Amino acid sequence: MIYEIKNILVPTDFSEIANNAVRVAIGMALRQKANLHLLHAVESAYIGITPDGSGIMGSLEMPELENASNLLVRQMQHITDIHKNLSVKILLDTGAVSQCVNKYIQEQNIDLVVMGAHGTSGVKEYFMGTNTYEVIKQAPCPVLSIPASFDEVGFNSILYPVRNIEGVVEKYDYIKPIVEKNDSAVHMLGVCNEKDMEDVFLLSKKVTSVMDIIHHSKSNVTCDVINCEDIAEKILEVAEKRKDDSVIGGTVNQT
Repeated sequence: MIYEIKNILVPTDFSEIANNAVRVAIGMALRQKANLHLLHAVESAYIGITPDGSGIMGSLEMPELENASNLLVRQMQHITDIHKNLSVKILLDTGAVSQCVNKYIQEQNIDLVVMGAHGTSGVKEYFMGTNTYEVIKQAPCPVLSIPASFDEVGFNSILYPVRNIEGVVEKYDYIKPIVEKNDSAVHMLGVCNEKDMEDVFLLSKKVTSVMDIIHHSKSNVTCDVINCEDIAEKILEVAEKRKDDSVIGGTVNQT
């Protein structure tokens, strides 16, 4: 299977962490010759139609939308001024971030989502918060989570969590372009719930199968298979301990 990255989406809240994810995505888009998409979702907005259908009701603040729209346009113009051959598209939406992102993925045939570890809420969301982790759980394409401290463009070390689910081996095809373009080392992290001890053997077999594929492509790969009470928390713990450049999700479902 040949998988190409042609469309990269970055959900942004204009924070430093989100801007760092944009910077990383720009580098990837240039290497992959891909289109860059920027999306901002106004979560605090509530809109609806009045019961009699005569108008719009709710607490949607137009200044908030106008400000976000202006920021998106300025960010797009700044990027295209520097990278004139890079195609950049923007979208302002309202609603939950994960819902807006996944709708956009479907509508625009997004191949990869790049997100900061957490946003302006200040909540520690690296693979476990209400935004990044929700996108990772639901997205039909790979999601690249970028640590706040990451200040490079390429990735030397990638953490790749996998579960005992259908299609795990085949889904490496989606990650392969990122690994090969960056000549990255990959750490396979097989994770299962501690209540599902019978999954450990099956998960180990799947991890071994994917490792064989990665080894065949001559990439450096290591692995661990663990069971834990909270899978998201364990992924966070491993990523921080290993100091990986990025975590690739979208193939891991939390249950």
